[in-house]
Amino acid sequence: MKISLIIPAYNAENHILKCLSSVLDQDIAKDEYEIIVVDDGSTDNTNRIVQEFIEHSENIILLSQENQRQGAARNNALKIAKGEFIWFVDSDDYIESNVLLFLYTLAIENNLDLLCFKNYKVSDNTIVENDLNLKYLSFNSIYSGQEFINSHNIYCGPCFCIYRREFLNEYNLKFKEGVFYEDNEFMLRIYYYANRVYYVKKVCYFVVLTNESATRQISPVPIFDLIKVVCYMLEFSNEIESNRKTYTNSLYYVVLTFNTALYRLRVQNEIIHKEFIERIKYIRKPLIRAMFRSNSVKYFLEGLIFTFSSKLLLLISNVLK
Repeated sequence: MKISLIIPAYNAENHILKCLSSVLDQDIAKDEYEIIVVDDGSTDNTNRIVQEFIEHSENIILLSQENQRQGAARNNALKIAKGEFIWFVDSDDYIESNVLLFLYTLAIENNLDLLCFKNYKVSDNTIVENDLNLKYLSFNSIYSGQEFINSHNIYCGPCFCIYRREFLNEYNLKFKEGVFYEDNEFMLRIYYYANRVYYVKKVCYFVVLTNESATRQISPVPIFDLIKVVCYMLEFSNEIESNRKTYTNSLYYVVLTFNTALYRLRVQNEIIHKEFIERIKYIRKPLIRAMFRSNSVKYFLEGLIFTFSSKLLLLISNVLK
């Protein structure tokens, strides 16, 4: 089995038809790849739509679970995946047609742990390339994952690459479960352990911006989940502290994730702001230390403001953004 595509799906009836159609429109024999769909407790017609596809496509596997969010869905699919390489695909997105053989061949020929590619963002029938400019590194070359961390080049989300399954198993690389933004922590660990990483300058993935995505932007739940993810990332950074260079640069991504929470706070009310300040009390000192050590002037200045006042940091973040 060459590739396993893993698709978590929750109430995806409006999008999963296009997603599944795209992963079936490939230039590789159906017995050489599998599509594992994980129904994460959907209450709409997602399950029925997938069942209809299964009637005509023997390489689709459907798992069903109670709603546990995306991290658990991906982990459960990984337990049964047989492909040499893994590709995580979101159910509201889709992939380029006839791309699987190209990616598999490139990954095999270069003995890659991680093969990354470019993506488009799709909104209201408008397609825009998600511009990606690597700093200090080049496309179509092999680097270690730590070189990407140290040059601040982790732009790749979990759907924008394929992973060697043996590599994931060797380092027990799984997603944190029960939280949004588990991707941030997962990708930091992926890059730390990957020995051979390759960015190909080819668009292979289409991110569809939906109304559900906009609704999540407003909800405070992902903001509080981001605090948990920052804690996970701080824990991992502490584990690799003896690797001084990569440790220092990993802190850049810790603070970047924290800044995502600050950005999302812009549309929240004073009650949510107060709750946020209360929750970050417990990581305030290590987070300030991360800001000072992050190799970023901007984050160093944030650390100075944070040292003086959490409220002031939130206020200035809202004004600047």
